[in-house]
Amino acid sequence: MGSEFDCKTNIGPGYEEARPVLQGGLSQGNAVMCGFAGFVNFRGLGGTASSRDAVLSRMMARLAPRGPDGEARHDDGQLALGFRRLSIIDLEGGDQPLRNEDRSLLGVVNGEIYNHLELRQALSDRHQFQTQSDAEVVLHLFEEEDCRMLDRLNGIFGLALWDASRQRLVLARDRLGVKPLYWATSGENVFFGSELKALLAHPDCPRVPNAQALNSHEGVHRVEVPSYLRGVHHLPAGHSIVFEPGKDARPQAWWSVEKQLDLPAQETIQTADAFNERYAELFEDSVDRQLMSDVPLGIFLSGGIDSSLVAAAARRHTGHLRCFTIAEKTTASTGDLIQAKKVAKGLGATLHPVLFSEATLLDDLGFDLNYLEYMIWRADSPRFEAEWFFKHELYRFARTRYPDMKVILTGSGADEFAGGYSKQWGKERADWAGYLESYVRPSWARFSEREEDHFGSDPARQGRRNARRDYQHMMYMNHRSLQFYNLWHEDRTSSSQGIESRVPFLDHRLVELLLSVPPELHEELFWDKQIVRELIPALLPDYPADTPKVPFIYVAENESIVRLYHDILQRTFPDFLEVYGDSLRRQGVGRRARKRFRRVNARGLDAESDIYALMRLMQTEIFVAQCADCKLSPPEIPHESPLMEANA
Repeated sequence: MGSEFDCKTNIGPGYEEARPVLQGGLSQGNAVMCGFAGFVNFRGLGGTASSRDAVLSRMMARLAPRGPDGEARHDDGQLALGFRRLSIIDLEGGDQPLRNEDRSLLGVVNGEIYNHLELRQALSDRHQFQTQSDAEVVLHLFEEEDCRMLDRLNGIFGLALWDASRQRLVLARDRLGVKPLYWATSGENVFFGSELKALLAHPDCPRVPNAQALNSHEGVHRVEVPSYLRGVHHLPAGHSIVFEPGKDARPQAWWSVEKQLDLPAQETIQTADAFNERYAELFEDSVDRQLMSDVPLGIFLSGGIDSSLVAAAARRHTGHLRCFTIAEKTTASTGDLIQAKKVAKGLGATLHPVLFSEATLLDDLGFDLNYLEYMIWRADSPRFEAEWFFKHELYRFARTRYPDMKVILTGSGADEFAGGYSKQWGKERADWAGYLESYVRPSWARFSEREEDHFGSDPARQGRRNARRDYQHMMYMNHRSLQFYNLWHEDRTSSSQGIESRVPFLDHRLVELLLSVPPELHEELFWDKQIVRELIPALLPDYPADTPKVPFIYVAENESIVRLYHDILQRTFPDFLEVYGDSLRRQGVGRRARKRFRRVNARGLDAESDIYALMRLMQTEIFVAQCADCKLSPPEIPHESPLMEANA
């Protein structure tokens, strides 16, 4: 359904305005993590106002964990919209939806606009602001610049703007895909929202499973992360979409890694030292901006380089820090746990090492079929991953320990564009050339083949890609995988506890700087993530600069993860057969599933392929069942974490 205006813009190396000097610094203004959902029909919504309000009520109930501090609804006969709020700044004000001066434009924003103060200052002589909300800046910018205003925003966001006078609904998502946003159409109805489960609370939203997506393992590098339902779309990162009567609506990329790689090199930054200096400036500014909060915030401090740097930079701009880390045998064996304690002590921070005992964790949490159903519900996806599971419990512990904590900073995203996986614990590579030869080139070859299978060959586009150098291809792929994996689970696991996860390393200015590094400097800056390590002397002078890159939970030969899934199967599969057995029989897979489970019981961890197959079967069956019923009540687990702090 294209639009009369073009949401695609020519993106430069990064828009920056002079930051104003304001009393109180960046904590002024309003920032809210939240959730929203709604539906539009340009010819007029069906049903009565009362029936539509009942649907909105169900949609909002499904977003309540994401926004537990308040709710607002709007219905003008064409648009029905609900909003759930998590108050972080200006706790008494800033309710959404927001309107412009003449009330012709209505908008909601999930996330944070970190540069809202300087944007507000630039707009204040032409607009009358009604609140201190960062979201209100978006409305006034849109009045002046339409979708081009997206390039002005520094932040993480999913947003919806409704211009009733011009009959337009605009949806947009932040550059890297930190905040989620779904949309779907059915007849003349348009559905949209922050989570899939909210859309599915509407009885007319499509809910037919997409068998191809459910059976595929290639979603990690797709432009659009699959929703796993036909006709329901997860708006890609850096995209917008405009709905207007009688026009075809298609997502448009307003920002992409591919576009950034096609830009001319920054003439002002030509040496490795200059890149290091600029990266350090932007990193500290990013952390400073992302500390804005009128409620307590925390930091996930694994002890690795990335989270330790975030904690050190944060300590320069704020008072006492509350940090959380996982105390588990692998974090101890890699040295991360010890480093976390040393860093916290050096910064004068409080560290909470949360005990994840391999022997007792599932018992501690009371893990059963209901718990697995809860995790699938929260994930908005037929996927259950060990890292998601651990992160969820770390967030749950943090919120239990500090009920007023609503923001947590993490070190996520430091690796994907800075060579973070070039040299890491357990994967020995001699040098940069070896990394390119053994991993990057084979990965790109597989990716390119899948791209052609899915989308066909575009000679002009392929020519541009072929002209790039090896690690630029890796950056392109990593942006895709971030949306599918890391950013997906960070959003779902944090929002399930009413916490906003912030990612300073993914400030778009930092990412664009890394994308602009010429290939001849890649080895010097990216081998073993050197550009990030260059931050250590100034921020953490006592931190060992040669500390290796270690995965979040390092798993030697994968045995502990297989054991975890094996134990989950033992606790859940018999009950799963009782609840979902009729569906399995209708599909003709029940007998095969029982046979696999018998092999698992007989062979234990040696039946690894059967363990993974049964886990996938359970995840898929639970997800499809949850999508089928628009009035389904969510599975629940206790809000408070039963986990304890480690003594050592």
